[in-house]
Amino acid sequence: MHRAAWGAVLLHIFPVMEGIGLPFRVSWAGWLAIGESAYFPPIEFYELAKPDTSSRFILLVRAFNIPIVWCIYSNREALLRHHQ
Repeated sequence: MHRAAWGAVLLHIFPVMEGIGLPFRVSWAGWLAIGESAYFPPIEFYELAKPDTSSRFILLVRAFNIPIVWCIYSNREALLRHHQ
């Protein structure tokens, strides 16, 4: 039970750090958001490869994550610029 609790704490630290860093436009928070967004598409496509989860709509929705990650990465300077 303690290991599961610590796993949950570690899992939720990243969104909390993003939530604190992004409003202040800190550069590490932007990279954390890009990394977290890029982490999920491979896992989603792996899940789609299983025979019981083949849906064209789900594939379309999940494939939409890749352009979102690319858009965030391409526009990171404008999105995450620190205002002075």
